[in-house]
Amino acid sequence: LVARTAEINFSATAPEMELRPDLAWQSLSAQGRLSGSFDAPDIDTSLDVRTLRAHDINVDGVTATITGQTGDLMVDGSITGLRVPGSDPDVFARDPIAVRGRVDLDMAPRPFSISLSHPLLGIEAQGTAGDTEHAEATITVPRLAPFAERGGVDLDGRAALSATIDRSGDEIRITGNGTINAMVRDDPLSRLIGENARLMVNATVKGSDVALSEARLEGASANVRATGGVTGNDVGLDWTLGLNDLSLLTASLVGDLNAQGQVRGPWQTARFDATGVANVGTPTIARQRIDISANATGFPRTERGTFTAQGRFD
Repeated sequence: LVARTAEINFSATAPEMELRPDLAWQSLSAQGRLSGSFDAPDIDTSLDVRTLRAHDINVDGVTATITGQTGDLMVDGSITGLRVPGSDPDVFARDPIAVRGRVDLDMAPRPFSISLSHPLLGIEAQGTAGDTEHAEATITVPRLAPFAERGGVDLDGRAALSATIDRSGDEIRITGNGTINAMVRDDPLSRLIGENARLMVNATVKGSDVALSEARLEGASANVRATGGVTGNDVGLDWTLGLNDLSLLTASLVGDLNAQGQVRGPWQTARFDATGVANVGTPTIARQRIDISANATGFPRTERGTFTAQGRFD
């Protein structure tokens, strides 16, 4: 141990156990061999965890093998029966998640790569986990419907996102961009988003606080932009919205709408304020300017509010 080397053959089992109220398992077993230096070991080991519960996440089973020499380690595993909070907790439980990864402990930057593969979600990431913590990830969603349904939204299609993540101390910076290809149907949302919408986000996370430099969605007929953040229980967001074809909302209207506003205050009781200008007409009436203002209390669910519109049709 003084030379920071070891030659260990091990086999360990743990019965049903609750380490904390938010962490428990039905059984855990690990066995294998570890030899060489602590910083760059040779490893051949396997892990099997059954009925794992962590916070509100439940997993039927986790299996993994870790092998490698002189600190260059490979991980091959599977997660079965993953259940997450929400309206459809079994969205990932129907198929296993394949996990593969690699990390080189012998190199100071600790370079790593990891992939998670599921029929509904794919994640590929690589980066460094040493003194400089940096990752570049690609996320693919072959079908949007299972995720949209969890939020009560009727939308299908596919999405892809590339993200860069850097950590300095307890601050995490995230920059991402991607595309959403909505399956265009008769509903307004899919037509507003379209088949090649662009998504961009630039944010900093520190503990439970989120500073949003910018988040933007540029769709076929709708554009949304938000800045601001969340500090503790307080929301502070500024936003803009542009709709360039109101006929996609209803065939009885033509025209466009541009609006902006803000959300301020504690969650649940935050105040929402908005102003906007719409150039609205019908297939038989020329477009006219309509000035709009609105305010409401409660976010994201509104408790009360007012809406006014001023204009005329000649």
